[in-house]
Amino acid sequence: RGAVFVLGSVFHPHAQKNGYIRVSYCNTPEEQIDKGIKIIGDAMKELMAGK
Repeated sequence: RGAVFVLGSVFHPHAQKNGYIRVSYCNTPEEQIDKGIKIIGDAMKELMAGK
């Protein structure tokens, strides 16, 4: 889909479920950030729905 996120638990020392994600947008043009956030939001909804 053109966007990536990582579950925050990957970066937690005890791998607890913490309800966070990690995204990087430092090299992304501003005009693409809104589109990327929508893509990530849709993917997270699917993940939470178990799809």
